[in-house]
Amino acid sequence: ATEGPIIIVNCSKRGSHIIIIFADRAPSIVPLAGGFYDTAIKLNTSYLKARKELLSEKGGPGVFGHKLEEILQQLWRLVASVVVNKLKAAKLPRRSRIWWCPTSFLSILPFHAAGSHNDFLIDHYISSYTPTLKALIDARSPAHSPTTNIEPFPRLLVVSQTKSPGLLSAREELETICRLGKFVKSLDEAAATRDSVLRQLRSHDWVHFICHGSLSGNPFESSLILHGEGKLKLNDIIQSHLPNAEFAFLAACCTAEQSPSRLRDEILHLTGAMHFSGFRSVVGTMWEMADEDGPRVAGLFYREMLKHDGDGQRHKKAAWALWMATQIMKDIGIPIARWANFVHFGA
Repeated sequence: ATEGPIIIVNCSKRGSHIIIIFADRAPSIVPLAGGFYDTAIKLNTSYLKARKELLSEKGGPGVFGHKLEEILQQLWRLVASVVVNKLKAAKLPRRSRIWWCPTSFLSILPFHAAGSHNDFLIDHYISSYTPTLKALIDARSPAHSPTTNIEPFPRLLVVSQTKSPGLLSAREELETICRLGKFVKSLDEAAATRDSVLRQLRSHDWVHFICHGSLSGNPFESSLILHGEGKLKLNDIIQSHLPNAEFAFLAACCTAEQSPSRLRDEILHLTGAMHFSGFRSVVGTMWEMADEDGPRVAGLFYREMLKHDGDGQRHKKAAWALWMATQIMKDIGIPIARWANFVHFGA
């Protein structure tokens, strides 16, 4: 917790608690109401039902957005407002970093966006997630090999499918990132195969994916869809040896969504896989992206990420950069279901 408090939300029939871990004092343990477990089950069921209806097209994005707002209001009332009050009492400055570590089935819920009307968690603190405390410690460990590129920028690989159906803004997003500088290398369409991507990942610090994502009932089969329906599977990512991995942005649908399996005690999604395979900082999405959000978020995000950095650890700015991008989206009136979609894992 040296860079910010970690909030563990523990949910059990025997008793539920919020545990806030600080760096400079004893943990704060807050018992939750006796009915929290049953309420959390209902919240979880409501969320999964809303996702299922959206995927089956029984309910459109507007219906999902309305149900999401109700869930975020309850998350605020039950958990987030309690956390904010405790952190304010501990004199944690506004816009400080915090890390969420929800346990069990709670890991599918968007705690980072809890709130309603004019009072959201995003207005108080900058949220990240970590699957375990060890994962966060590992993400902050010294780099395996220092960046050796001549320019004072990271080596950024962009993997895209600009002609893929439904990705109408992919070309604009790719061009937005390529304009950042000569340190950007792109693999688009036929150049982006499973083997070529895995090979290039080993020599790049950062990677940005612009493609479709596929969620599978078997978590290890969840994948990023590459050229010719080729797949970069979760298992491929976990087994890769990536010595230079620092940051990954998965601008694809559902990359931070749990697969519909029973393994709810584990973080088994593509964003988590990138984190476990060595990337210290990862941005993913909890559900389907709005196509037009890709270029907007990429432009806002990298503008912040590439500002002058004195300590050479730009990947640690990802949470701040994502917070800035989503805060702007919220402030200009973009619906909650679109700005709350983006999440940050790691350092």
